[in-house]
Amino acid sequence: MWNVYVGHGRQELVDAAASQLKTLAFATAYAGSSNQPAIELATTLQRLVYKNIEAFYFTLGGSDATDTSVRTARFYWGAQGRPEKFKVIARTLSYHGSTIGAAAATGVEESFLANVGDSKSLVVHPATVTHGQLTEAEQRLAGVKPEQIRFSIGTEHVDDLLWDIAQAFERSAG
Repeated sequence: MWNVYVGHGRQELVDAAASQLKTLAFATAYAGSSNQPAIELATTLQRLVYKNIEAFYFTLGGSDATDTSVRTARFYWGAQGRPEKFKVIARTLSYHGSTIGAAAATGVEESFLANVGDSKSLVVHPATVTHGQLTEAEQRLAGVKPEQIRFSIGTEHVDDLLWDIAQAFERSAG
């Protein structure tokens, strides 16, 4: 947001990026995958940080890091059989990123969340959206059931919220 990822064309960064692109066109960190540069960076970081930090997960930036942290915490507690154990605590007027998940953790009363229609609330079917990549057994272990929906209420007037809910039920009834 208020930075430049590649250093205003600094030649050493351009050269490093060009060298990297010659050997690694694409990489993912999901499902236990990695790549040699990430392994080397993690090895270096492990020597520099507290000894009890043994793993690293690299992201593209702050928003991605915030979203990944929130998802990881939710998945962890779901896998522990305690899906209700989840809170995001933010400092007042803090900034955690520009994605919807990161913006929801800003601690700003009038959040920068993208509106869906006129609503800042969100309805999600976890079994097909947030946990859709898991098997049914893994979903059950995480506390996700096919009949559940997640209803996150944002900052909006109660009358608007009640109207939105009523409209949703009317539409679903046919």
